Amino acid sequence: MTLLELCKQFCVDTLRQESGRSIVREVNSGQTIAAQAQAEIASAEPSLATVEPGLAVTEVGVATAEPSLVATKRGLVPRLRTLEDQTVDILQAISLPLLRLAIGAVFIWFGALKISNDTPVADFVANTLPWFNRVWLVPALGVFEVAIGLAMIAGRFLTVVCAALVAHLTGTFLSLIMQPDVTFQHGNPLMLTTEGEFVVKNLVFIAAGLVIAARFHRRERAER
Repeated sequence: MTLLELCKQFCVDTLRQESGRSIVREVNSGQTIAAQAQAEIASAEPSLATVEPGLAVTEVGVATAEPSLVATKRGLVPRLRTLEDQTVDILQAISLPLLRLAIGAVFIWFGALKISNDTPVADFVANTLPWFNRVWLVPALGVFEVAIGLAMIAGRFLTVVCAALVAHLTGTFLSLIMQPDVTFQHGNPLMLTTEGEFVVKNLVFIAAGLVIAARFHRRERAER
């Protein structure tokens, strides 16, 4: 064997040895990395065990709220809103009939007291309209009020009924002009007496009558 061939053989053997050593080093390095990863996972397990109750750990190790708690928090507000909507729907259905029944009952009650001459405001009414005979004036107003109350409860021709109601109640404010010494304290229009409050509260009935008339007219127009 020549010197050149010996050199080639020596180079080949050297390369083979170095290649084998490199592979071994890579294998050892991979085993070392795997061991370090296992150690890190083992050290992280106790910290995961100390996560507060109600939290869940995701795949990346982040603690998040459990789905049940999130669903409870998110579901409470929609439930309350649903309950509110249902309550409003019920009130929209019964509020107008209740308003008619309330006004009708009050007018029938007050009117019956005038018819039987047991009303405590007989003198007040008679003095407000001194041009008429109180013997028939007060009972006549009582009959008119009972008729309005019955029509309001019946719910028929409410536009006409509400117009009569508003006209009647507007006439009660004449007492503020005819009897200022009775309706105001010491003539002060801001200081009402019992009779003055009795009259001024009719503003609420007038507003209620307008609401009923408007709703009834809208319903009639929708049914056409």
